[in-house]
Amino acid sequence: MTTVIIGSEGNVAQRLRPLFQDIVGIDRASGADFVVDLADIDYEQPWIADLLSRADIVVHLGTSPRVNDPDEVHYQSVRNTVNLLTACQKAPVPKVLLPSSLWAEPPEGFPGTNAYAASKRVIEGLAEMYRVSTGQHCVALRFGWVARDVAKVATAEDWLKAAIWDDARLLREVAQALQLDEM
Repeated sequence: MTTVIIGSEGNVAQRLRPLFQDIVGIDRASGADFVVDLADIDYEQPWIADLLSRADIVVHLGTSPRVNDPDEVHYQSVRNTVNLLTACQKAPVPKVLLPSSLWAEPPEGFPGTNAYAASKRVIEGLAEMYRVSTGQHCVALRFGWVARDVAKVATAEDWLKAAIWDDARLLREVAQALQLDEM
C-alpha cells in the first residue's frame, strides 16, 4: 500500500511513520524522497501524476502549524491544498487526509479565531468537495497539539495542555480517520 506524505519531514509526519509501510515523502526540507515546495509543484509533471495514480493514501501535512504566521502563509496553505486535491481527483486517490486543527472551532479557553483557524475551516470544506466529486474517502482531521518538544508541555498554558495529543493518540486518531483497519 503506497502512502504519499506531503510535509513528510515535519514533526507530525515523522511520528506517523509507524502507521504506514510504503511511504513516499514530499517536502521542501531535505530528507524527503522529493524535495520541492508545494507552491512550485506542477501536478501535470509525470513524476507527481504517476505517483498520485499509484497512491492508496495521501496524507497532506504540508501546512504551517504556527497559528500566528502571517495571513499570506495560511492563504498559501489553502491554495496548495486546492492544487493537491485537484491532482488527487484526477487519479483519483482512494483515501486522503487533510490537516485541520482544533483551532477550526476553538474550544472554550482557546484564544480567539484568526486566519489560521479560518484556513482550517476552508480545508474542511475542501475535504467534503473531494468526497462528493470523487466518491472517495477524504477527511480533514482536527489535530490537537502535537508537541515537538515534550518538555514544553509542562510549562504550557492550561488551555494548550488540554489539547495535547501524545503519539499514541495521534496514531489512533489518524488510523481511525483513514479507516486503516478496513484495508
